[in-house]
Amino acid sequence: MNKPAVQPARYAYDTDLPALDWILQGSCGQTDPEAFHPASHNLTHSEVQAALAVCQACPVLQRCRDYALARPWLTGIWGATTAHQRRRLRRTTAA
Repeated sequence: MNKPAVQPARYAYDTDLPALDWILQGSCGQTDPEAFHPASHNLTHSEVQAALAVCQACPVLQRCRDYALARPWLTGIWGATTAHQRRRLRRTTAA
């Protein structure tokens, strides 16, 4: 069977941009994205702490955390949590 020329969006519900307008209100929008989602390296302890400090004062912290908890493939800092913390939260919630 041949693959279609255009692949459908794998996570189509993430393409609903109006539903993601809350992201524009995030404190991280005023910060270098590399501080939360580095492409070239793992975050150091001090970098994680700096990113978490930005998140703690964010007006959309809970919404951001909920968004990331519902999407296990996300990496980096979301809603004042690391990917490891979110995995642990998911396990705790599922139990």
